[in-house]
Amino acid sequence: MLFKRPPVRRFDLPLRYYDPSKDDSQKEHRIRFTSLRDGGRPPGLIRNLVLFIAAVWMFLYLLGRS
Repeated sequence: MLFKRPPVRRFDLPLRYYDPSKDDSQKEHRIRFTSLRDGGRPPGLIRNLVLFIAAVWMFLYLLGRS
């Protein structure tokens, strides 16, 4: 959300020309989960918690109004 991820160019070549050594789609995977390996929290955890709490609050709010 804060920064745009570079597009993953995975399907720009036919499959028979696929070269695993040139494939950079695994780099993003490594970068995204370094915080998990270093003992940090997984990415997106706080945002998911906030969305979950907001959904529960909205549900209870609408339940109380009826």
